[in-house]
Amino acid sequence: MNVATRVMQIDLDVMCYGDGEGYDYNDLKDYIRARLEGSGANVVYVQVFSENFDNIANDRDRMADYLLFDPGHSLGANVMNANIFKAGVQIIRELLPDSRILVWTPSIYNAFLMTDNTVVKATEEAESENCVWYRRASPFSELTHTRLATFFEALGQACEALDGVMFQDDLLLSNWEDVSDKGVELLVARYGLTDTSDDALNDFLNDDENTQNQDWRRYKTQALDQLSREMFDAFRRGYQQAFPERFAQREQSDSTRLLFARDYYDAAVLYRDAVTGEWYAQNLDTALDLYDQVVVMSYFNMSAGGDPASDDAMSWLRNLAQTAIAIADSNGRQRSHKLVFKLQSVCWSYYSSGEDYTIPAAVLSQQVQALVDAGAKGVGFYPALQGSAHFDMSAL
Repeated sequence: MNVATRVMQIDLDVMCYGDGEGYDYNDLKDYIRARLEGSGANVVYVQVFSENFDNIANDRDRMADYLLFDPGHSLGANVMNANIFKAGVQIIRELLPDSRILVWTPSIYNAFLMTDNTVVKATEEAESENCVWYRRASPFSELTHTRLATFFEALGQACEALDGVMFQDDLLLSNWEDVSDKGVELLVARYGLTDTSDDALNDFLNDDENTQNQDWRRYKTQALDQLSREMFDAFRRGYQQAFPERFAQREQSDSTRLLFARDYYDAAVLYRDAVTGEWYAQNLDTALDLYDQVVVMSYFNMSAGGDPASDDAMSWLRNLAQTAIAIADSNGRQRSHKLVFKLQSVCWSYYSSGEDYTIPAAVLSQQVQALVDAGAKGVGFYPALQGSAHFDMSAL
């Protein structure tokens, strides 16, 4: 198989003690080794946050509650463990010295952003139909931009061994967002809306044929793309301040410069708006111009709810890859090397039922083959596979 980019995505929060105050270094090293040895990975995304699922009624209340490093600033951030992230990155560097290690981080989903800040709001109809998920700070709030700049500068200073940033999938706005005060101010300013009642806003945002609404969808995509650029620039500034010599060395070559990556939903490939190309403020075409890696979450079981070993799963994956590659390489542009198709190595839908939710290596191998047959050059797994104790790594 000619897979140029081979990615593993590593959770670290599971290795923190229950109170979040510590971890065992040897256990952490064993945990990471079990997931990376024999994997052939040349890119690793490493978690720098944790979610608390104990006190949420539904996904719309979800936030990244804790950080796994100390930002060293008065952001009001809850730090689960200040050392485990750097230790994890250094262990990965020792195990895979030639790999590219990117910090996997949320942005507008971070809990420390929410205090005294504007939160993304959907129309009441969308909320009632559960069309949205994730609690997020509004990207139209200046406070969001200021706090994120501070956070990402600190993150850039966290560890010299880092090779860049991979943004979590919280950078999205549904068609019915953002009708917070900040969002409505923009709608009024841009389009002269005179009726900003919830019903009127819902009608405006539901009208796919309305050219102003089409423009609004494009604007939201551009706003999130620009925010991600600001965050990455802040990360680069922090890295340059903390490690000036290494930063200068990195800038000399594409093989060492800091990388810029982002999670994208499969729907942003399969269900793009016919006019704007957008899906929930994600546009694959513009993303491929902006990012070094566009990570398409290729989660058949989560998206379609079927058997990951079925013919339907393989057909779905081939179609996903073919569609994304066609967009990437359209009009003579060769950008498909930037695509990473990230497979789910567990069926989360089976977990709550008590069934075995680990997808066997033989099935994952079939899924990889389906993607490669469709032309994929980059493939990843989340969560990272659990090594030879649970998987036949040679099959992959």
